[in-house]
Amino acid sequence: MVSFFSIDIMPIHNEYLLFNIHIVYSVIYVIFLDKLEPEKKRSLENISRALRYFAVNRNYGYIDRLANAYSIITLRQVVSEIMRDLRSEHDRGEPVYVPNEKEIEDLLTLAEKDMSIVKIVAARALAYPGE
Repeated sequence: MVSFFSIDIMPIHNEYLLFNIHIVYSVIYVIFLDKLEPEKKRSLENISRALRYFAVNRNYGYIDRLANAYSIITLRQVVSEIMRDLRSEHDRGEPVYVPNEKEIEDLLTLAEKDMSIVKIVAARALAYPGE
């Protein structure tokens, strides 16, 4: 698989820039997702949905670290920390989606083939429409 781009995601506080990123990444995401099996596509969407919790609370650290992970080893570490915090928030009664084991495995499998997929997931978390 060929990388579509190599853009670093930075914390964004300007809604106009966030909207522009949403448009650009949505086009790339749609092109990329068209080539995926439906269950893998759903897995990536659910992970973006889970990460949205951090974006809504203006806690961009995990999203930035995920987007900037340049090796599968780093990615696994970041995902482990994200899952631990999501589980903690869920156990405290916060309305947060916690991805299941299959969804995480799908992300890691796709990322082993092309690390740019995590940038797309991170961008979708920042641009995902509010509930």
